[in-house]
Amino acid sequence: MTTVGYGDIGPVTNSGRVLAIVVMLIGIGVVTMLIGATAERFVVHDVAEAEEDVVEELESVEAFVAQELRGIQTRLAELERRLASSSGARRHAR
Repeated sequence: MTTVGYGDIGPVTNSGRVLAIVVMLIGIGVVTMLIGATAERFVVHDVAEAEEDVVEELESVEAFVAQELRGIQTRLAELERRLASSSGARRHAR
């Protein structure tokens, strides 16, 4: 992109050299944009699939955590009930 051949033809004036530098930089930018756009076409599907997999995994983890939380709440309610009945039985025993 930045070569001008074998060196036998090149800009001679300062303005010609400046123009050559600008053309080279713009050319590098254009080629970079083309490469990026081409790579995106290949990668976009993989990224979408990976995103779907992550969402499914998060939903699975969320369901598991919700189920475990319900179990903990049930066990806590049972312990509270036992504690209440135990302190009530102690009061009657005195």
